Amino acid sequence: MCSRQWSFLTKMAASFCLGATSNIATTMANNSMYTVDGGQYAVIFDSSRGVINETVGERTHFLIPGLQRAFIFNIRTRPHTSVTVSCTKDLQMVGLTLHVLYSPEVVVAQVQADELLIHSTRVSALQEVLRSKFMVAKAKQELRATIIKAEGESKLAKLIRDVTSAVEMDWIEFKRIEASKQIAATLVKNPNVVWKKYP
Repeated sequence: MCSRQWSFLTKMAASFCLGATSNIATTMANNSMYTVDGGQYAVIFDSSRGVINETVGERTHFLIPGLQRAFIFNIRTRPHTSVTVSCTKDLQMVGLTLHVLYSPEVVVAQVQADELLIHSTRVSALQEVLRSKFMVAKAKQELRATIIKAEGESKLAKLIRDVTSAVEMDWIEFKRIEASKQIAATLVKNPNVVWKKYP
């Protein structure tokens, strides 16, 4: 009886060890794979080499768990919607919606760590130049966006003015006909009005 119990315990311990080993192996396999979807890039950080210079494109890739780590970035074109309310010359409120598609910003500056230590003054001057170029480019983009927005608002206001002037003339004609009908109905009901036939 004792040997049966010992055999049972041995089998249980072996199956537990096998289960634990398969769980560890599965976890290691899952942690050693990562997927980069469409419209994304990945950058790998290696704890021994630092950030690896090549970006990783779409598909499933492998890495060394604990030593490497993948950082996935979305590079898809993204929408941005800007909603504003404007007032026309005749004080009517007009809602405008601007829908812009944009891509993430490009690299502004790229400096290696050893360059930063050796040529710190030159690198900082380079960073200032690159920052200034970036700020000028950003200001130009903002100016261009403002101009496009103003042109859109102007075209929309002109379109609204044209439509309202056409509708206004039709409205005036409609009101004139309606007033004529009311006058004729009032005159028909009045006993003091004499209708005369013309030959």
